[in-house]
Amino acid sequence: MKWIESEGAHARAVPASAIIEEERLLGALSHKAVARMAGLGWQGKSLLLVTPEFGPRVRLVTVLTDLPLVPDGPVRNRCGACQECTKACPAGAIRNVRTESHYEMREQAVALEKCHALVKTFAAQPGIGARICGVCVRACPWGKKKR
Repeated sequence: MKWIESEGAHARAVPASAIIEEERLLGALSHKAVARMAGLGWQGKSLLLVTPEFGPRVRLVTVLTDLPLVPDGPVRNRCGACQECTKACPAGAIRNVRTESHYEMREQAVALEKCHALVKTFAAQPGIGARICGVCVRACPWGKKKR
């Protein structure tokens, strides 16, 4: 952000943890959609951003700026016939629906109520205390270490 400001532009960071609607886990904007449109990766079947280098193992923050930037543009979805996240999901929430670009609605790809119920259960476990699962992240072949 300091570089953007040194160029005479404004910058504001919007962390992905900034939830504005708790029940549906909605933020002020879709960081994954911003990242997809900027060319960082594609929207996987689990709805996570998947990058060619790190798979779904990324943390996102969006920087809003008035600095004129040229994005790379969307990356072609590379999930194809892979079903690893779908098979691994302990909630059975990932619907294994293919898309060339992105899902118009989150419910097309993931049964959110099943996912939310599971992460709430995990959050209630001693020593965890956070809404987290990560099984789909671990299962994704794009996130595996290259040998």
